[in-house]
Amino acid sequence: MRCLYYPYLKLDEKTANSIALCFGELFILTPFAIHPQFSIVKVKFIDPLPEVWKEQFRHVLAEYRLFSQVYTDKSFLEYLKHAPSDSSDEEKVSLLKRFLRGESLKKEEKDLPKEVTSALFLYLADEYREDMLDVYKKLQGVKKQEEMLKSVILEPSSEVDINDVTSLNLNYQHPDEDLRNWMHKIFKAWACLIPIKEEFPIFITDDELAHQHLKHALKDISHFIYDIYLFPNGDQALWGNLVEIPFTSDFESWAEKLLSPYKKPAQNTHHLEVIFVPSLSPTEVFLWITQNKEMVKRKKNGLFILWQD
Repeated sequence: MRCLYYPYLKLDEKTANSIALCFGELFILTPFAIHPQFSIVKVKFIDPLPEVWKEQFRHVLAEYRLFSQVYTDKSFLEYLKHAPSDSSDEEKVSLLKRFLRGESLKKEEKDLPKEVTSALFLYLADEYREDMLDVYKKLQGVKKQEEMLKSVILEPSSEVDINDVTSLNLNYQHPDEDLRNWMHKIFKAWACLIPIKEEFPIFITDDELAHQHLKHALKDISHFIYDIYLFPNGDQALWGNLVEIPFTSDFESWAEKLLSPYKKPAQNTHHLEVIFVPSLSPTEVFLWITQNKEMVKRKKNGLFILWQD
């Protein structure tokens, strides 16, 4: 079954391999310039950029890195929002720098395809997300140490109250932007890269914030949500059966019958939340969410899945 990862350009090797084992094939939209070093037979990369930009994108990233060194005290997100305008005597900045500053471009200057600007934005967003996840893991370590110290230093009956040192609520949107607006920007950028001519009946993510944003966006579309648990090798036939179920009056009983063996958690299983969208293509749903494009009913169903280790 063909499965497409969203809404970022990169996925770590362990997670990519685990997903591929459960689904058969995993496709990731990744520009050639940032292809990972690992090679897994069932994990395939699609470069979403126009042909003339596949190699040139490397130079775009190099230009940004050089530029960002001037602003070492600012994250790229802060820069996107708050970078100052050029002074009159400053050398004219490049098109890329102007794009990063959020300035409007004249028609004759718009020679950066939307796929390139979208890929750049997602690359930077993913870099920022990874930094935040790293901080989050360190905070978890501090939390464990704090709990250990409490158990060692204090008697079980002690009434001394030690306040929590850390808060483990993960939130990596721009500090000046509503989370929903921020995730919508990420979704919209990723939607620009979807290969329209190829069909992927399953869209999968390991980002819970992205998954929750998708669920909110689907509030006006008929859908069903299931929690299931899969062993490492999964059951690839399950996905084909779910995609092929005709949406009739007894649809829900068919779905429950297919999924009932996977409802109970067990040791070493992967927890998946499955959003079942009957008679709609995931690509069309994503384009409807981000670009208000019309959806057409189809014979096959679409699945959006949250992957959790």
